[in-house]
Amino acid sequence: MRDTIIQYNELLLSILESRGVVTKSEAVVLRGYLESLKPSAESKYYTKEVEKRLDELLAKEPEQLTLADIQELNRIGDLIWLEGYERNDEFLREYGMKLKVYATLVKVLFIYPKIAKFKEGLLGLKEEAKQEKKT
Repeated sequence: MRDTIIQYNELLLSILESRGVVTKSEAVVLRGYLESLKPSAESKYYTKEVEKRLDELLAKEPEQLTLADIQELNRIGDLIWLEGYERNDEFLREYGMKLKVYATLVKVLFIYPKIAKFKEGLLGLKEEAKQEKKT
């Protein structure tokens, strides 16, 4: 069920981005929000090492994050959510999900456009190769 909601969020954010409702500014604001409310590590899931890595990822500008960084943010979000679930801590569960929303927002605003441009470039190269074969 949780994965379905996450996929729905990605679709919704993609639609909102295509309509210009969600912009890069929202990603920056959400990142600042996550930085300011970041919980302290105190468990077997959300360790000091994981907290340090989260600090590093949140310090990056959203457009500088890679797909691997996004996957890591999602993993950290899962760890924080799991910690919140086991401790019955609503704040941790919500923070973990907000972190996943941030990762999705960055993916929609910055990663997907890069992938689309890359694919367009490849298609252009294929078309050029076809034209060269004809001549």
